[in-house]
Amino acid sequence: MKKNIISFIGLSFCGLFCLSALQASPLLLLDAHNSRSFGLAETGVAFKGDMDMMDINPAASASMPYTAVSGFYIPWFADTRFLGFTLGLPMSSRRRDYGSLGINLSAFYSTPFPNYDALGKRLDDLEVNDFLLIVNYAYPFRILDLGINFKYFNTSLGQSKSRSVSFDIGAIQSFRIFGFNFETIKNNFHLGLSLQNIGFAQKFVSEETSLPLKVRAGFRYDFYNHEKINISLIPELIYTSGEDMKGSLAMEFFLLKYYHIRLGYRVMGNVLHKLALGLGIKESKDTYNIIIDYSYIPLEDLEICHAFSLKFEFGKKPEVKQEEKSKEETANLK
Repeated sequence: MKKNIISFIGLSFCGLFCLSALQASPLLLLDAHNSRSFGLAETGVAFKGDMDMMDINPAASASMPYTAVSGFYIPWFADTRFLGFTLGLPMSSRRRDYGSLGINLSAFYSTPFPNYDALGKRLDDLEVNDFLLIVNYAYPFRILDLGINFKYFNTSLGQSKSRSVSFDIGAIQSFRIFGFNFETIKNNFHLGLSLQNIGFAQKFVSEETSLPLKVRAGFRYDFYNHEKINISLIPELIYTSGEDMKGSLAMEFFLLKYYHIRLGYRVMGNVLHKLALGLGIKESKDTYNIIIDYSYIPLEDLEICHAFSLKFEFGKKPEVKQEEKSKEETANLK
């Protein structure tokens, strides 16, 4: 009985959420597209070098150290599914850095859910299918990382379909500030800013609406570093046009060079969940790394969701000599 009630509430909420696709693609409304971000209360704007965060901040892939492939899957509430695939390719030689290229494919879909007209009459059931393609380019300048995303999305709700394109831009700047045991680390404070969904209106039938412009800002402060433990503090603010401001606070612990423990809480805004927990396991070899991430997401008054991702890193990026990089950037500016 309890399960049926939860399913009914979830389907009703799903219907309202999917009907928002008449105004915007559901994938543009979501604040996280990977398991690590979900486990940290959907933060990620200041994660320098993490390919999986390119959908949050296109500059995140600029300093990625490896070629990487990752997959993500979350059985969302009320028989909806969300999955994604990401490929990141750093391009450099020992004399020159050419930046990084990335591709992300994401899909959001649901089983049919009830549909009613304004008078409460039952209509044909609806289902939503949403597809998003992101092509990313990012470059690590000496003073900051910059990136841009080109986004193409195709949304269908019942018989209604919509296609459009948009852009994201982002930057990450890194500093060294006070921290414990940071003698061997160059920077331990990363400040991120991104502007998302800059583009054309989305049109369903004859109605045209603007895309949900989104501004994200936050930082990652790695304040404790030790051979067996690293601790990071991660606050972030998200503003989406037409919605209340959202705020998150998270902490990430890297233990024994193998395990990530994550804890996040959404401190403000109208959100589906407040608390989030995450666990990551990293297996490092001489020529490759395997990273498995899991997140536990208790949705408010609905049900518990579980997010999973798997990343495979290989082909370490050659290190570019700093003097060569400085010459290259000076030449580019001329």
